[in-house]
Parts: sequence; C-alpha cells; structure tokens
Amino acid sequence: MPGENAAPPPPAFPPPPLPEPSSKLPGPFAVLLVLLAVSILASVTLAVRIGDAERRAEDDRDRIIELQNQIDRLSDRAATPQPSGSAGPGSFGSSVIERIARAVEQLRGLKFSRGIAPEILTVEQLRARIEKSYEEDQSRAEVDAAGKTLTALGLLAPSASLHAILRDVGAEQIGGYYDDEEESLVIAGSVAALTPYDRILLAHELVHAVTDQHFGLDALGTLQDERKDDEATAYLSLVEGDATLMMFLYREQFLTTAERSKVDEEASRLTSPKLDAAPPIVRESLLFPYERGAQFVNALYQRGGTAEIDKAYRTPPSSTEQIMHPARFFTRDDPQPVVLPDVAASLGQGWRRIDGGGIGEFDVLLIADEYLPESDAREAAAGWDGGRYETYESSKGTLVAVSTIWDSADEARQAAESLTDWLRPRFGGEGSGYRDGAASGWQAPSGAAEVLRDGTRVMLLVGPDRASVAAARRAF
Repeated sequence: MPGENAAPPPPAFPPPPLPEPSSKLPGPFAVLLVLLAVSILASVTLAVRIGDAERRAEDDRDRIIELQNQIDRLSDRAATPQPSGSAGPGSFGSSVIERIARAVEQLRGLKFSRGIAPEILTVEQLRARIEKSYEEDQSRAEVDAAGKTLTALGLLAPSASLHAILRDVGAEQIGGYYDDEEESLVIAGSVAALTPYDRILLAHELVHAVTDQHFGLDALGTLQDERKDDEATAYLSLVEGDATLMMFLYREQFLTTAERSKVDEEASRLTSPKLDAAPPIVRESLLFPYERGAQFVNALYQRGGTAEIDKAYRTPPSSTEQIMHPARFFTRDDPQPVVLPDVAASLGQGWRRIDGGGIGEFDVLLIADEYLPESDAREAAAGWDGGRYETYESSKGTLVAVSTIWDSADEARQAAESLTDWLRPRFGGEGSGYRDGAASGWQAPSGAAEVLRDGTRVMLLVGPDRASVAAARRAF
C-alpha cells in the first residue's frame, strides 16, 4: 500500500476469485478444440493426453522454479549484507528480491527506472514504526471528528475511539509497505529466509513501487487533503487492486505447487482479531480497496491487459460507483458535483462545522446496510450520482447533514424510501415517527433524524433533537 500502511490484511487474502486472464490459444490447441467438438470419444482421449501434458509441464515448471530458488538462497548466503539504501542504480540488494522485481516487471509490463533496496525490519520494529507514523501523520482532531460523524449515523458506538481502532487495526499482521513520499520499501523478516507468503507480499509492494515510478501515486494525498473522499477511495482501489491482482498472478505463475500450498497454509494460520472486532464501517472500508479494487482492475485487465490498467492511472476512476460497476467507468459516468447550503447559518449560534467530505455509493451502502436487509441496502444505494456531507457540533451534540443526487427521480424516491425505513432501527425502535411538510422524521430520547426528497436530490439529517434537525432542514 502506498504511504505508511501495511500490506493487505489477512481477510483480504487470498484475493477474491478472479476469472482467468483471457488470451488467444496457440494454433495447435485451437485445432484440438475443433477436434473435440467432432467426437466424444476423441474428446476423452485428447483430454487425457492434454491433462498428462499439463501435469508434466507443471512438474517441469516447479523443478525450474525450485532450482532457481536454491540458487538464490546460496547467492544470498554468500553475499555480504548491504545496509539499507546502499544498493546502486537498478539494484534491489538481493538476488531473490531482484528476481521478484523482474517478475513484477514481466507481469505488470513496466520497467523499474531505478532500484529500491528494501529496509528489512523485525515484525516488532515494523509494528512500532507503523504505530509511530500513524500518531505523527493522523490529526487526532480530524479522526475524532470523523468518529463523531459515524456515531451520529449509528455506525460507531458512542464509547468507541475511532483513533484507537484505526491504530490497532493498522498495526495488526504487518507484512510491509511502500512509502510513495519517501519512495522506500520496508518489509518484515529476513531476505535470506523469505517465505513464499513473504514473496507474494513483496511482489504486491513492488507493484506499488514500479507504478509510482511511472505514474506517481501522490494523487491520493491530494484527494484526501481536498476531502474528495469517495474519489480518493476509488483511486486507492485502483492502486491496491492493481497490486493485488498482480500479486495473485505472481502466486500462480512464479511459485511452485508446493509453494502455493505453503502460502495457503501460512495465510490460514494468520488471525486478525482487531480487524474482526472492528465496526463493519471500519472493516468494510479497509477491505474495499483490496477486494473490490482487485475485481475492478481485473475487469480492466480482461478488457485490454496491462495497457488498460495504465490508461486508468492517467484518467483514474472518479467514484466508488465506478469501482463497483466497471461498465460505468468505461462509459465515464462521472458523478455530479454537490454543494451543501449554509447549514451553520440555519442552525444558529453555538454550532460549528467540525467535519465534511464526499459520500459515495459505497458509503450509502454501508450506512443503509447497518440497519436494513442487504437487498434493501443495495436498492438504497443504486442510482447514486453524487454526494457530500457536513458535520456540526454544539453543546447540544452532533448534527450530520448529507445531501445526495441520483440518476433519476425514481431512484431518488427509492433511496428516500429506504432511508426512511432506516430511521426506526437507527434509534433502536425507540421513539416515534412524524411528518413535517415533505420530510419524514423520527424522534427518540437519543436524537432525531429526517429524510427529505426534492426531485433527484435526497437529504438525510441526523441530530441531537427534532428542533436542531428542523433548523438544519431550513437550509435546504
């Protein structure tokens, strides 16, 4: 992952099942397929022969790979260890790492313009560095404000600390990371004793390194700074999906059958109690770039190979909608800009804005899925075409204003109806519903919320009481 982050968390590995990359069959195999259609008996005979040939080819491939592994291990033992950063241009500081880098070049269709000598740390050292970087790089005020937004929407328990959850999950099962700002690669373990699992994680990070050298990955930081949250998630999904797909292909093409079994065994032993215990909004948001990102990049790969992935870096996806529905990326169904009115002015004195950003189809899905059946949640999110939110705070509590736009009035109506159904379970069934003009509301001892639709626009307001929500509604 670019930046101070870990390699894919265990629940995202192995990558989701992906269709085999499409390719043209060599001439002899195309002829065999024609013959197979002529005779059932011939098809059985040919299938047996082809199976035998494939097994022999697989055995030969495994022997070649294992021989190269032995050569690498002998070479690494004989080599004098180099300090971090001492490798010259084009060097990766180790024969095994060099070979993984060359494999990545082959798979990704990109050449490294300069080598990267990985810094090797123990797991404990790497975890300590991740935690230290997290504390230094994350604004506690911004994370706490985001926590208050999630709490108001019923996605985070009032007693939970989002800051602590993200810190603990981020430091769990660290394998390594690529820092695009420092252009450095850090991995845990020993180069001389890299397991097959270590090697595929290293391949993942080297994909980040080579794409950074060709396209630059700093766009992510810019989008995050501008609070284009949904667009940032979409871009991260491209980056992580690319590395995850290539990691999958590396596993299939550059590991022996026995090594792949070892990868599966090691992955099955890994646990992630912090991630497993995290609220669904946190867990699903962290996994989305890897799982859905890999599926998105695979759609690109099926369409035009690595050249199509390269094109996506030049004109990146602009929404999680495009990640979830690649056809909308191919047609460039970009979201409409949404600007919220001056809610603070309607709320009056004592209120201040503490948070705000973009909200995409994936966000709407997560919000709805927390309290509605999955099918209803998907209906609520379908047809999204843009969204923003802002969060305000006063001595009364926290108020969140969400404004979304939809592809059609019918889809906006469906979203509004689903969100209206969401109100009661959001407050645990306590309280009662009400109508106030065009708004459908719910009030309870713990707060109030309203849903309002105007054509293709849907507003969701959640606050500490009905009076505050009604005041915010006047801004719309």
